[in-house]
Amino acid sequence: MTHTVFDNGVEADISTIPHRSCVPRADYELLAASMRALRDAVHVPNGHVVVSVHEGVVVLDGRTSFYFERAAAECAVRFLDGVRAVENHILVEPPAER
Repeated sequence: MTHTVFDNGVEADISTIPHRSCVPRADYELLAASMRALRDAVHVPNGHVVVSVHEGVVVLDGRTSFYFERAAAECAVRFLDGVRAVENHILVEPPAER
């Protein structure tokens, strides 16, 4: 909480919210949260993305059929508390033409 006095004389107590990547979180907690986020993401196909975490860096591996699924997987984990970075190694293999 920070006490601030503005130019017009108004005083206010302003609380600051740390950036999500600054929130300390153990890798195993971040891994569990990432797995839940991927499971709950509507546009991420179940069983196609594997996630791992090392020192706050979330690594995504696997294969999807469409680019939007790859992007959805990254979006699902990018803004979780404790995520320092996301490495997206998901390969996109479009379905064969019929």
